[in-house]
Amino acid sequence: MKTKYLAALFSASLITTSAYAAPVSGYMEGWNTLGDTAGWDANTIASSIFVQPHTGSLTDGYLETRGDAHGSFDIGAKTGLSDATGDFGGTIWNVAVDLAFISEGFSGAGSYDDAWLRFRYQDATQNGWAYSLTDTFDTSWNTFNVTFDTSWDDATAMANGWLPDNASINPGSLASASWATTMSDVYTTEIRLSGEGLLIGGIDNFKLTAVPVPAAAWLFASGLLGLITVARRKHS
Repeated sequence: MKTKYLAALFSASLITTSAYAAPVSGYMEGWNTLGDTAGWDANTIASSIFVQPHTGSLTDGYLETRGDAHGSFDIGAKTGLSDATGDFGGTIWNVAVDLAFISEGFSGAGSYDDAWLRFRYQDATQNGWAYSLTDTFDTSWNTFNVTFDTSWDDATAMANGWLPDNASINPGSLASASWATTMSDVYTTEIRLSGEGLLIGGIDNFKLTAVPVPAAAWLFASGLLGLITVARRKHS
């Protein structure tokens, strides 16, 4: 297993945000039932999703996403499940997800240029905020892990790698709500893969967990809150 750590110091200030939606409870999904995308949908009109078994396994699956062979249009998956959306409560959370950029190994296939974790605000008419998970697109499975404070102001969120849609996935679009406002009423949680041409990707082991207050305080004190871990994981 190969692990790479990229650390960024997070702000220790916590503020209270107004609750517009039900509190988020935390969530995890591994897509181990064929035919059941477990409340996730394709995220764009050019993408499709379905559950695939890992090689040699009848019980361990993943979510595969595919895109059109022509032009540039993002693929991936999103969910509006209550366990993964709503009011994040002005606290500290961690998201981990396994990704494989499968089509990178195919002759004549397209090429990736980014992979984002994205939270969309309130409803389908709104934009959101996105975080670039990697600029390396491996056909093998890798785990991407990011910790964030939902009470940040916009400047702090951007200093820690988060960008509004008009500065990330959709340049030139309308401005997003503030970071803290967005995280008080998340409409969809999304993994978005972008590139050109025929794209095929894998998503697995998505996990959203609140960071306990004592652990968060220790991370702040040590300057390691915001640790991003990229760990290579190979399936048998």
